[in-house]
Amino acid sequence: MSKKLKRKKITLSPKKSASKKSNVYLTKREIRVIKLLCQQYSAGEMAKKLGLSRKTIENRIGDILGKIKSKNRIGIVIYAIKNKIYKLN
Repeated sequence: MSKKLKRKKITLSPKKSASKKSNVYLTKREIRVIKLLCQQYSAGEMAKKLGLSRKTIENRIGDILGKIKSKNRIGIVIYAIKNKIYKLN
């Protein structure tokens, strides 16, 4: 009984070579976590809002960091803004 996860395909141009493109696939849940992170929610607050455990949120953030090859949460926010996942008001 596995559910298919909806994914959003984002094409990025790596810094090393503008001619090569890499694809990053983010699930709807990962995108939701990114948006909440951009709104300065803590892992605990995200967990309550999404009905998940704090550890699940932390794991999800770790997955996102790996997918976008970022070192920290600030990198996720920068990535979200650059890739139009989150708009600043």
